[in-house]
Amino acid sequence: MRPKSYAARVLLSVGFASALFGGSVRAQESGAALDGPRNVTEARTRAADVSSRDRAENAIDSSGSTSERTTRRVGVELMLGTTAPLDVGVNARLVLFERVYVYGGLGVGVYGGVYDAVASGLVNGDAGSIARSLGNGAFVGRIGVGVRPFGEGLELSIGYLGIRRGVSVDASTVAAAAGMSAQPRDVDASMRIAAIHVELGWSLRLGERVLLRPTVGWAHGLGARVGLSSEGASATERAAIASIEESLTRGLRDRARTPTLGLQVGMRF
Repeated sequence: MRPKSYAARVLLSVGFASALFGGSVRAQESGAALDGPRNVTEARTRAADVSSRDRAENAIDSSGSTSERTTRRVGVELMLGTTAPLDVGVNARLVLFERVYVYGGLGVGVYGGVYDAVASGLVNGDAGSIARSLGNGAFVGRIGVGVRPFGEGLELSIGYLGIRRGVSVDASTVAAAAGMSAQPRDVDASMRIAAIHVELGWSLRLGERVLLRPTVGWAHGLGARVGLSSEGASATERAAIASIEESLTRGLRDRARTPTLGLQVGMRF
């Protein structure tokens, strides 16, 4: 009886252990089976969050880049320099989309003996001094539009150029120019010139904001007018003054064309 009882006990112990460990294993497998879908869902959620953050960051970067590009496309440039033999002055330019710009400028004429030479060839040396007085210190205004074919560097512009000046000429100068012995009063002289100015330039960047702009161009006169008037002059004196006026007007109208050479330094904002 004892061996049987002992064998029965062993078999019973083995069966109990198998049931115990088998249930534990099945429970773990069941738990793993239940956790599997939850883990997959959590992984997908994390991946979606990362993707959403990446898209948001990319959208912010794209928006910032677009904003920077927009800022760069529109700007203001202020230039100071000379366009010989026209003037010394300042220009302001509004740059649009880095390829198109509009500009305006104000300057003072510094012509030296250019007008003197024109007048002397038509009338006489004394009349040249009148032209020189009108030219030097004249107001020069310009407005126009330009293009940058490649965005930077090469520039081509065309615009309107106006030159105006009013001055009082002393009586002795007028008398000498007219070949008269005397002139009772000073003469009021005025000059107006309208022209088209075509210019080829190159903008060089010196650092982030500083610009250097050499140019070559051509100014072509559309019309010119010189006016001389004197109160109290006799008929003979008025005729002599009118002759000088006509000669100076014709000379400027026929010869108001010249090549130009310029150099400007400016800032870009």
